[in-house]
This record gives sequence, structure tokens and C-alpha cells, in this order.
Amino acid sequence: MDTKILIKDISAAYSIPSLQGKRVSILIDENGLVERIGNIKADATWRTIDATGLILSPGWVDIHTHIYDGVCDIGLDPDRIGPKTGVTALVDAGSAGHVNYHGFEKYIINGHDYGIFAFLNYGSIGISRCNVICDYETDDFIQPEETIACINAHKDHIRGVKVRACKVVLKNRGIEIVKGAKAVAREVGLPLMVHVGEPGPTLPKILDVLGARDIVTHCFHGKPGNILDPRTGKVIDAAIEAKARGVLFDIGHGAASFNVSVGKTCMAQGFLPDLIGSDLHTVSIAQNAVSLPVTMSKIQACGLPSQHVVDCVTTRARQILDIEGFQGEDSLLGTRADFTLFQEAHTAKTFYDANDNRIDTSLQYVPHYTVYGPHIVQCAYGEERSE
Repeated sequence: MDTKILIKDISAAYSIPSLQGKRVSILIDENGLVERIGNIKADATWRTIDATGLILSPGWVDIHTHIYDGVCDIGLDPDRIGPKTGVTALVDAGSAGHVNYHGFEKYIINGHDYGIFAFLNYGSIGISRCNVICDYETDDFIQPEETIACINAHKDHIRGVKVRACKVVLKNRGIEIVKGAKAVAREVGLPLMVHVGEPGPTLPKILDVLGARDIVTHCFHGKPGNILDPRTGKVIDAAIEAKARGVLFDIGHGAASFNVSVGKTCMAQGFLPDLIGSDLHTVSIAQNAVSLPVTMSKIQACGLPSQHVVDCVTTRARQILDIEGFQGEDSLLGTRADFTLFQEAHTAKTFYDANDNRIDTSLQYVPHYTVYGPHIVQCAYGEERSE
């Protein structure tokens, strides 16, 4: 039987300006809409969450995942990395191209009652055999007009374009692939997410193509040609200039794409990430990426302030996806509930980056509940590798 949900006695709030610094309760009606905010006495017929000691934020968004389970060879079941890990919206980053997007919508998006979005691959077939079949093997793998038509027909769930621009993927192709993907993104008015790694086209050449709201994912990888100048150890000028014109930088941890030394060096120089995506897939989830909250904990340990960490997976990610955020109490009332309740656990723990380097942390983001619409999910932190 449908009933109201009371989130009682929230201790703190992040990324919801009207609630910060207040100890409040939130009542959600039977339809999953926020009904009241304030000092609310519990009713025995309601489902009640005791939020004493917990922090409330908008539901976390993982801006970079691979969840085309059963079609993409590295695709995960989204339920494995969704609400039970504190995440209420997942973005699949290029697993589908226009040829097989309809299956992604039918079986992945429509099969789940939380937010699932896509950045459509510039390559027609998306990622079917990761790093074996090139997304852009020949020009026959690229059909810009059909890709544009697919995006325009499905903008309720397609929120960007994805291109993979590293040597292992592009093989003998180059910057023309990034330029072609950017032309498609420009035509549909959506951001372009670019996977970077070993050049292929160099990072400065890639950055030169990008503009405001475009995303560089795997920004702190430790491979040759990364964001640090090997001669000086400084963040390259092209990255600083790109950030100044609104290009966004995403962690995109993955199986081989986050290096703690690169991350710490960049942040010590004031170059902070804009987004924190996990790049979770069947390989990376077992190779140190683990979950979005574990990834958040690692980035905080590299020097990113806690409020900024949460902003990266809430306000900033929601702006890219053009999904509802919560700027004021009036705007919160009547909206569909979409919250993560979590703890900042101040305990020592050791994690590992994508290159198996130790990351010693003193704070972990531990989700306890996600609330979306009329649903409550109790969270699990993940079976992280630690010492």
C-alpha cells in the first residue's frame, strides 16, 4: 500500500542551498512528491527514515558508466551500481550507437524506475567488443545523419555525444574523428564527451576542438600524453585554457584511467575536476574502481574539498544532463523526491588507483539510503579492496 515517507531530523545538507545549516525533516507524499519541509511530527502510518547524523544531498549522478548489459561486452547490470550505492541517475557513456540505441532504451532505460541517460556513441554500433572492434573502424562505421536523427528523436534520454580518442581505439585514425563527433554534437546542441588516453591525437589537439560544456573524461590518467607536461610537471597550458572557456574535466576512474599522483599534482596546482564519473564496467568494478562513493572517497583524499566532491556528483552533473536540481525551498516543494542520505565516515582506509597505487584516506562517503519518487533503497558501500 502506498504511503508517505518522512525523512526525519536531517543533520546537514549539501548542494541544496535552502537546507544548508538547518536541521529539518522532509515529508514525501504517496506519489513521491515533496509535500512539506520543516519540523514535522511522525505519523505511525508513514515510512520513516531516521536521518540523525546523516547528510542529505540531491541524488548522486554517475556521469560515466557502461550499463548496456548483454550487448556491450563490458556492460554492467545498472541495478548493481545504481540506487543501492547512493546513485539515482546513471549515464551510459557511449555503449550504444544509433544502430542499437533502441534496444538500450527498450531494455535498459524502460526497465528501470530511476534515471538512466545516454551519451550516444559517434560510432554507429557503439561499443560491442571493447578495444577489439574499433568504434570507428572505417567510414562505414560512422553515419552522422543517422546519429543526428536518433539523438533528435530521443532527447528525453540522450544528453550528449561520446567519442573515444586514444590510440588503442582509433588505431590509425586521428583528430578528424574528434572533429566529426564535435560537428554532430554542435548540430544537436549537446555536449561532447571525449575519452582520452595514449595519443592518437595529442591532448592539446583534442582540447582545441572542444568548447563550453564539452567533457574530457579520464582527465587524470597516468598514461603517456596525459595532462601534465613531462618537462615541468605542470598542468599543460592547453588544459588550463580549455577550462577557462568552459570545457569540463571528469575523473572517469575506470580500469586504467585514474592515477593518484597525477590527481594530487593537478589539485595541488589548483586544477580541480568538474565531474566525478566512475567509468564502472565489468572490468573496472573488479579492478579498484568499485563504486561511485569509493571513487568519491579517493578524489577527496587527493585534495578535493568535500563540498566540491558532492557538487561534482550532484549540481554539476545535473546541469550537464539538464535534470532537476534544488536551488531553493520553493523549488523543492512539489518536485519528485530525488535524494541521497550519506555519512562522512572519518576512518582510515587504504584504496588503490587504476595503476594499483595506494591511496590512504581518512574520510569515506558512505551512502545509507536513496529516496527517489515513492521508493526507499537501503544502500551498500561496496566490496572495496582495502587494507
